[in-house]
Amino acid sequence: AVKQDIANSGGKYLTLQENRRSTRPIIDWVNHVFGEWMPSESEQAEWIPLERAAETATDDDFGQVYHFGDDLGKVKIGEVRQIDAEQVAMIARAVCSGKLTVRDRSNGELRSSHAGDLTILTRSRSNWDIYTRALDDLGLPYSTQIGGSAVLNTQEFRDLLNCLAAMDDPSDQPATVGALKSIYFGCSDRDLFEWAQKGGEFSCTAEFPSSLETSAVGTAINVLKSYNELRGKIQPATLVERFIRERQVREVMFLENDPAPGLRRLDLAIEITRKFTEDGASSLRECLRRFQQFKEADEDLREEPSLEFDQGKIRFLTMHSSKGLEFPIVILPDLCGSRNADSPKLLIKHATDAETKREVAVRLGGDDKAPFQTGDYQSLKDLNTSADDLEKTRILYVAATRARDYLIISRNRNQDKRGYAARIEQHTRGGGTSFWSPIPAEWETLSNEPVSNTRSDAATQPAPDRDTWQHEHDRVMQTASKRPWISPSALKTPVSDDHTAQTDEKPDDTTIFDSEETTGRGRAATAVGSAVHAAVQRCIEAPNANPDQIARSEAEKHSVSDRADEVSNLTTATLRMPLLQNAASMNRNDIWVETPVAYPIPTGNGSTTVIEGRVDLIYRRADGTLGIADFKTDQSRDRSIEEMANPYESQLGAYAYAVEKSTGIPVTEAVLLFSRLAADEQGSGEYRIPNVESAIESALKLASNQ
Repeated sequence: AVKQDIANSGGKYLTLQENRRSTRPIIDWVNHVFGEWMPSESEQAEWIPLERAAETATDDDFGQVYHFGDDLGKVKIGEVRQIDAEQVAMIARAVCSGKLTVRDRSNGELRSSHAGDLTILTRSRSNWDIYTRALDDLGLPYSTQIGGSAVLNTQEFRDLLNCLAAMDDPSDQPATVGALKSIYFGCSDRDLFEWAQKGGEFSCTAEFPSSLETSAVGTAINVLKSYNELRGKIQPATLVERFIRERQVREVMFLENDPAPGLRRLDLAIEITRKFTEDGASSLRECLRRFQQFKEADEDLREEPSLEFDQGKIRFLTMHSSKGLEFPIVILPDLCGSRNADSPKLLIKHATDAETKREVAVRLGGDDKAPFQTGDYQSLKDLNTSADDLEKTRILYVAATRARDYLIISRNRNQDKRGYAARIEQHTRGGGTSFWSPIPAEWETLSNEPVSNTRSDAATQPAPDRDTWQHEHDRVMQTASKRPWISPSALKTPVSDDHTAQTDEKPDDTTIFDSEETTGRGRAATAVGSAVHAAVQRCIEAPNANPDQIARSEAEKHSVSDRADEVSNLTTATLRMPLLQNAASMNRNDIWVETPVAYPIPTGNGSTTVIEGRVDLIYRRADGTLGIADFKTDQSRDRSIEEMANPYESQLGAYAYAVEKSTGIPVTEAVLLFSRLAADEQGSGEYRIPNVESAIESALKLASNQ
């Protein structure tokens, strides 16, 4: 129906069939196997053969599809996996020893393979331990990277979220106990028992006997209490970053054989919290709520191998999380299991058009022989199982097309003919042996000794003397304790005491909030500013939308539904400003909303930092140069618009510098849009920075001294 609508409106339905990564043997194998497999499944997506992109093509004889393993007969699935894991480790050893030749995409030259070229893609991570143990036996380096909500279920995330919950909600005793037993505090069961026996409570705000002050639990409780008091004064991302740093958890990760997974997850936790803050979560509790929503919705989270500790290692990924990626060598193991269908409690078949109705089926209690279920449950389950099988076939197809130079596939299976290895075997027979080859026999005869060239040369260097080590340690810690970036929002000219501003500004990561009792700011005010920002940006992107509906939606999303009228009035007033009226008529390709920018600058001590932030609006001017605009919801407090704008000139200068350097296009206009002034008097509220170049110079001077 969608295709027909596109055709009727004069559009074209485009297909993505050009492959720009894989070698000819891989494309031929994929076309042969899935060209038979996918059309054989009714309701499957339309099959379109892949074509190799001419501009990225390699020689036709370069690359290969290999297979290993066989039909093992009547053996248990666990035995099949153990044999499969040992063979995968043998192949990995050959790759690490340079037995394959890969093409370096940076320069096009051929080189010998190493551990970092190999990625092992599995259907799930539940059996990774079998494969990693086999790699451990041969001393091969690897990195396990997790996608989806599984990242939030790792020990590193559970420990951190327990600590954050304990400091945010002192009544959450399970979280407090989990925090105390985590790597952040390391309290033993005996410590907890003695604490409870002597009258201590598992709450960071509860009073406890002075005799327990110096105990392990008492010390930890006091730390949690200090963060409980701090959580309303600094942004959640800053609090998380400080907590990790002060508890020295990064250093603790180096006690593991491989520190990389833990370090990655700590960085990811900070990054996600920052994203929550940017999206309007102005409190730690709101961030924790969104973490839970991420987990329940199985959000697409992906660990990135951004650390030096991940370089030169075999990677484990699930097939699903590999979408959009590519690797020189890919192994597809563990294809022996059958495609079992579970029996969920609730099944829903959504309506596909106005003529059909949504169907719901329920199954409760009992075993397979005597459950309670509605009459249409089995038919919906069969439909759900069929759809799941179709999706798994597509995911296997995606996994096979992640390989650039070599694709290596497991044929290990038992008598169960429903597994993927058996299905691949079925659809490969028509091509004889021309589409794939067995792995070279010489790989099986390589030494079983651990591969010597997979370890870093630094690991074999003699340890420095104590003084040298301490000096280098202090230098590294001092460097690491400083943020490698500066937010333009932090580059404000100080405001005089006579004109202290009340602001509903969207918070910067370093903002320290005053209490609501003394200034009237606080989280609600900040949330109003965030809601107005979000509503205005959505309206710019969708100029025909209803501003009032969008504003009220954002007010609810930012937990200020009681101030929805205020958010709506400020949004409408902002959109009436001349600059935004003009923006509404611009070509959509000449406007960029909420654009992240970053650019390095030198500092006063000779090092380099990065100006990093998000520009509310970038637009192309008639002369081809760029303009930028920043939305403000400050209250005037009897100040002129010039006095209100003065603290922000350096901030806009920083944005202008980052945009100009990143795009190579001059920024010749920088505008502040004050929503409350526009609401008070139509046509007012716009302030153009008199001299953009001077603002840039001021920003660079302030940033270099940070």
